[in-house]
Amino acid sequence: MEISIEKVQLDFINNDIAGNIKTFQVQSNIMCFGLRSGLLFIIDLDNPAEACQYQLQLTTSGANSESLSKAWLSPNGKILFIKTDFARYYFCDIYNLLNSINTSKGKLSNITQAKKLSRKRCDIRSVQWCNNNSLLCGTENGKLYYIYIHDYKNMENFLLGESKLVKLYQSKHSIDGISWIANENVCLVASGQKIMLWKGNNNSNNKKSDTIAKDPETLFKENPNPFNEEEFEKVHKEGGTKFASLQNSFAWVTGTGIVYEEIVKSSEKNNILSDANVFLNIELPQSNFNIRDIILTQFHIMLLRGSTITVINQLNNEIAFDETIPITEQEKILGITSDYSDIHHPTFWCFSNNNIYEIIIKKEANSVWKMLCVNGQYEKALSLEGLSSIERSNIFQEMGEYYFKDSKFNEAAQSFGNSFSSPIRSIALKFFKTSSTNTNNALLEYLSIKLDSLDSSNQVQKILLSSWIVWIYMKLFNDLQEDISVEHNIDKLAKLNDSKENIRMNLKKFLKTHLESFDKYTILQILSKQQGHEFSIYFENLLGHYDHVLSYWIDQKNWNEALKLLVETQDPNSCIKFASILLLNCPEETIIAWMKIPQLQPTKLIPALLNYFTHYQKKISTNPETNSIMEPNYALNYLKWYIDEYGTPEKILYNTTIYMVVSGYPSHVVDEIAEENIIKFMKLHEGQYDIEFILRLTMKYKRIRIVLYIYSLLNLYEDAVNFALENGMIDSAKQLISQDNNDEIMLDEKIIKELWIKIAKVILYENKTQDIKSIIKTIIHESNEILTIRDLLPLFNQFTTIANLKEELIKSLETHGQSMTQVSEDIKQSIKMKKIIVQDIEMFKQRYVMLEPRVSCSHCNMILQTRKFFVFPCNHSFHTDCLIKVILNSNDYILKSKIENFQANYNNKKKQKQSIKEFETMLSSKCVLCSEININNIDSPLQIEEEELAKWEI
Repeated sequence: MEISIEKVQLDFINNDIAGNIKTFQVQSNIMCFGLRSGLLFIIDLDNPAEACQYQLQLTTSGANSESLSKAWLSPNGKILFIKTDFARYYFCDIYNLLNSINTSKGKLSNITQAKKLSRKRCDIRSVQWCNNNSLLCGTENGKLYYIYIHDYKNMENFLLGESKLVKLYQSKHSIDGISWIANENVCLVASGQKIMLWKGNNNSNNKKSDTIAKDPETLFKENPNPFNEEEFEKVHKEGGTKFASLQNSFAWVTGTGIVYEEIVKSSEKNNILSDANVFLNIELPQSNFNIRDIILTQFHIMLLRGSTITVINQLNNEIAFDETIPITEQEKILGITSDYSDIHHPTFWCFSNNNIYEIIIKKEANSVWKMLCVNGQYEKALSLEGLSSIERSNIFQEMGEYYFKDSKFNEAAQSFGNSFSSPIRSIALKFFKTSSTNTNNALLEYLSIKLDSLDSSNQVQKILLSSWIVWIYMKLFNDLQEDISVEHNIDKLAKLNDSKENIRMNLKKFLKTHLESFDKYTILQILSKQQGHEFSIYFENLLGHYDHVLSYWIDQKNWNEALKLLVETQDPNSCIKFASILLLNCPEETIIAWMKIPQLQPTKLIPALLNYFTHYQKKISTNPETNSIMEPNYALNYLKWYIDEYGTPEKILYNTTIYMVVSGYPSHVVDEIAEENIIKFMKLHEGQYDIEFILRLTMKYKRIRIVLYIYSLLNLYEDAVNFALENGMIDSAKQLISQDNNDEIMLDEKIIKELWIKIAKVILYENKTQDIKSIIKTIIHESNEILTIRDLLPLFNQFTTIANLKEELIKSLETHGQSMTQVSEDIKQSIKMKKIIVQDIEMFKQRYVMLEPRVSCSHCNMILQTRKFFVFPCNHSFHTDCLIKVILNSNDYILKSKIENFQANYNNKKKQKQSIKEFETMLSSKCVLCSEININNIDSPLQIEEEELAKWEI
């Protein structure tokens, strides 16, 4: 422990301070000290640059002037309780003063006189704040008062009003010290040579809140007399502070020495101070001064004797510090105080009539942790601030040794695990030497903590520890299994099973949370050699060895676990690998699992689906009418679902789906509903299946309607009609080539007529004995009169009478007559049209165009009549040579070729006349400006004469 004393610089305060400091307090980092004259200085140590001054209005008339005597600051540093030498008492609003530094001083709202207390002329010797708005006061004449400040609104903004004053107790001697422990409802009072304790009932059924139920007023009402008391030798010379308390501890200066103890610990006994610690006066260093003041730290007692600060260790009664503050002859050390608002970083102070000093204590924990361990106070030692990692390790080591000796193996394991003072092997050996179930569990705890404390750089050590832990888990698990196998007591069996289940859960949790610490091969060996198949499977599952896990579940015929794993892993390869066996043993659950795996490709499942379908056919073959209803075709259901859900382009899926429906029942069974469903499916997914394969398949299984539908898709109507007639489906044959299908049939009328003749032949053959007359009418009507009686005559046998044919023959002749009349009319119309066309040709030859005088060529813009020219119906006119030039420069290669051929053969005089006429006809075939010849020149640049360009220049 290191202690130093530093003087606080007060240069910002004027010289009036010299020799006049009378009281000094620090609470919640608020420093407050007062001068004899009543001038108060308030400093917020978090912002020390701004200091507040306040002048207390004291009596100055007459020979004796009133002066400040003492002050006590509330725990939150917001209220100052002031005493003057005229026995007047005031409550000062420190919070309001700090927030109004720039306002005028002396406002009435900043201070309130405790009138009731002042009127009693009490001489208060000791004060103990119960909370921020109430306090206990002990007087010179032995009275104990409880003061409650009214109108205390909240911690941030309050108004001081008239206080409540209650007398709690009367002692025969002056009350030198008070300690109030609210959470324990305990009050301790030192008076004369007695120390007395009042103890309330912590388990009271009082319905009021704890704040009201545990206040001193209630305590003393319920317990007028002390619960216990003890006498010590009284101090011979009075003066100064003789009592100090901190949290649950107190120290009291007696004639024999300093008595100190933990109050709550003492209050549990009948005689509260029979085992109290006493530091004898003779153990103190030699001094000419008595103890003037005393305060407590967490583990030490601090004394003020003259100008000497003495610090005593409470744990071993040794002097930890003894040093004299250098002061001047006019200076006198008045007291010491502490601020424990921050329990982990308290501050300590000393003040004289001239100066203020800060007592800085560092590393207090370093001097006490070993003694706390000796006393068995390990938790308290660990709670110390400022311990190094080595010191904490040593504390945990000693705590572990203590628990181990006390056979508290789990606690020992936790303590050893947090210490690095001993090697792992030595601690593990401790547990092995006392081998039992409890020590094995404790060893597990210890090794687990050590494993978790290792970083990634200690991979080898992590592998060793993790393997060791798994081995111990398996040993415990197997030992429990053996115990269960021989135990017959039901209660013990239940406990053993609970223990086994606990081990199982802990091992699985360990495997899952420490996966990166294992050597996988070593762990698998440990688990398998100790018959831990369950854990091997669990571990392989964690490693992602799903094939091994799936194989195990399948070997165990645990289909649900296998499927559950497939859904969890979403592994298509595993699905394909185990598809057949899963589909055969639990088809419904398997396809449900497959539906939850979107990455699965059904094309790779086709072998498994077909294998299942083979077994399915064998099942329904024994009793097709019942089994097919009792058990659906799950493979077919899956394929239909996948096609509807994803619309796959894979033909094999459609082929397999149709195959399963087509071959799903025997050939001799006619299921019209099934065939209609197939046709609907094929219409919905037209072009997605192999139509030739389906045709062969349906013909094999004699699915007539499907065959006919496929023939119609292929436009093989002749084959379709022949197939329908061969299978006695005359109505289907009629429907194929009926008028309703005329838009779809790609056949000429002659072929349709031949097909109807075939159908009619079959009908007439099958209906020899029926009414031939009605049959003929029906055939002609259904064929939409494509067939006539003349077409049907060759089909009748020699025994058919004319009476059966008479009516239809007459109709046929009438129809023939009407058609011949129509032909005659058409011929007349054709002759008339021919004459009109001849007249138009003659008129076309006489057509001419009127030309205006001085008409120019549309190409060269020269006068047209100067040379031979052509005029077109569009009124464009060209010189013959200009027209030839335009054609030769165009992209009309056919016309250009003809002109070039003409020019090459022009010298042949025999054909010259005829060639010129053909040539002129060729040139006049189309206008070069209105035809595609001119369109082909659209990409040619515009040619503008230079004179025209010059006109546009600026």
